[in-house]
Formats: sequence, C-alpha cells, structure tokens
Amino acid sequence: MLQISSLAPTLVTEDQKDSFDLEVRRFHVDALPDFDSKRQRIDIWWKSLSATGKYPLLCKTSLSLLTCFHGPKVESTFSEMNDVMDAQSSRMNIATLDALHTIRYRLKSQSKPSYKYFARKDPAYDAIDASLCGNFRLASQNRRKEQEHRRRILDENKSTLNLHSLDAVSKAASKKMSSKILKRALKKHTSSLAKRAKISN
Repeated sequence: MLQISSLAPTLVTEDQKDSFDLEVRRFHVDALPDFDSKRQRIDIWWKSLSATGKYPLLCKTSLSLLTCFHGPKVESTFSEMNDVMDAQSSRMNIATLDALHTIRYRLKSQSKPSYKYFARKDPAYDAIDASLCGNFRLASQNRRKEQEHRRRILDENKSTLNLHSLDAVSKAASKKMSSKILKRALKKHTSSLAKRAKISN
C-alpha cells in the first residue's frame, strides 16, 4: 500500500511522502469501519472514511485512483474531442475544451438544440438574458487576451532566435516557384554538360 503514491505522483509530493507513509501505517493498525463488498461500493466507503479527516493524503489518493474514467466512457470522450479539436483548432486550451463539453452535456441532458434552449417565447418583447450577454462579452475579452498573449510569446521567441517571418504564399504560387527553380537548375545542368562535351572533343 505504500506504493500507491507512486501511481499518482501529482497528488503526493516529495515533501508529503513521509506523512503519506505514516498515514498508511496508522491505517493498518487502526480500527476501521466495516466494509461489505456485496452491499457497499468501495469508493463510497473511502469517501465516508475521508469525512473523518484521519487519513487525508491516503483517502485523496485512493479516491482519485478509484474514480478514474475507464472503458467506453474514455473512448466516447476522445471521439467527442475529435469533433471539436481538428487541424484548425489543435492549439485549443483545456479551459475552452472543458467549456464546450459542459455546454454539450447540458444541451444533451435537456434534449434540446441550442437555439431552443436559449429561445425566448416572444423575441420582440421578452427581456434579454443579461447574464448570457455578459458571458458572451467575457468570453470575447478572454479570447482576445489569449490571442495577444500567444502573439507576444511568438514575437519574443522570434526575436530570441533571430527569426524573420516570410510572406505567406499560396499553394499554386509555391508550386510555380518550385517549377521555375527546377527549370533553371535543369538548364544550368544541361549547359554544363554541353561545355564538358566540347572540351572533351
């Protein structure tokens, strides 16, 4: 049981390992609540033990390991992530992805599309939801701040590495440019072969 902490290194730090080991030893010698595996779930038992406050690190680690997602739920989550994160949005941060999932699950629980969930009975006279408008403005402000922060970091990295951005060209223009370079190289190579042939003759 002392090895449990190694399975969750982010939960038990190096400074807390001694306290964790002490809790494990106390856990083995203390009188614990009865556990009936046929009538009680193991995570519920650990939660009730956590409420006593006697083994904070051990309970936190055990509950974290027992409540990990596994099986079809994990696969379905990855499938939903693929619907949201693609080649165009691969740099989406965790907070944005979490917000999208929260909204999606909320709409699923109500069995309504977004336009019905937020619809007003009378669009002309019903009051507008002020909190919804505030959330839109806040999301827009946070998005602009995030973009500015990323742009600032990119500029700092470019200046540190002494890189200069090049003008972007279209795929067709790039192909045309490559074709010109190849033709020029072929012409130069042909001319060189012709000169060598004259010299040898």
